[in-house]
Amino acid sequence: MRVIIKKLGLNMFGRRFEEKIDAILVFVLLVYSFFLHRGYFYPGIMTKGDWDFHFKEEMISWFFKPCAWLPEISTSAMKTMWLTFYPIAITYGFFAKILSFDFGIVERILFFFPASFLPAISMYYLTRYLFKRREVCLFSAILYSSNTYILLSSITHLTVAMAYSLTPLIIAFFIQSLHEKSLRKSVLASVVFTISMAYEARITYITAATLVLYLLHDILLHTVLKRDFSEFLRSLKMFIIFMVASIALSAYWILPFILGGGREAFASRLPSKPWICLLYTSPSPRDLSTSRMPSSA
Repeated sequence: MRVIIKKLGLNMFGRRFEEKIDAILVFVLLVYSFFLHRGYFYPGIMTKGDWDFHFKEEMISWFFKPCAWLPEISTSAMKTMWLTFYPIAITYGFFAKILSFDFGIVERILFFFPASFLPAISMYYLTRYLFKRREVCLFSAILYSSNTYILLSSITHLTVAMAYSLTPLIIAFFIQSLHEKSLRKSVLASVVFTISMAYEARITYITAATLVLYLLHDILLHTVLKRDFSEFLRSLKMFIIFMVASIALSAYWILPFILGGGREAFASRLPSKPWICLLYTSPSPRDLSTSRMPSSA
């Protein structure tokens, strides 16, 4: 694409023109994503399978009222399972109580609309940082947002779709924090990582494994090949900042989970693999419900 621009004599505007090209390609991706998920933009309530409808009164009850026990679940092992989802649940309550939005609007704001646009945009952002050729970035964004897994997830498992959408952005911020030694990018990576955890913890574990693998690659590059230990220490510092910030932002569910006995409850059932309980801290909005009908207020 750069060769074409130079041949056409269009590079006279320098950096500003290249930024315009990026803006045009992002707009193309937005239009493509809209066409791909155009069914989400029709009015009405969308529910399917375990994606339940929730009355406004029910969503309002989630507004700043977290609890670690659900009366509809009898086993003590399940008491602290859905704490990761509370930032999203509180946002449900905010839209319902403060802005008086119905479920059909809230589900689009929190799930359907972001899951439509974020996969392409976040992948373009990641590949634009890693590669210089825009056609590679454009193709990667289209491929990532169009594969059958994300298309199926966006209509069946919306929490998975949201975590999948945020993954390239997490990786991009994390890589930038290591390369640029940027405190801001490290904190941004931890914030997006925590949001992804709130949506779908199971996918975020896979993202975390990817980040660790990239860190190991970075360590190998600087310590073994370049023998630059000072660079390695700076990268390690950025990783520690990312870890500390992520743990601090996730303290709202980590502390109740540990102190509330969730780990021990699972460990008693799976004594050989107590860590397996962490694979199940993934919610559905219906799991926060204590009532299926609106209150008679």
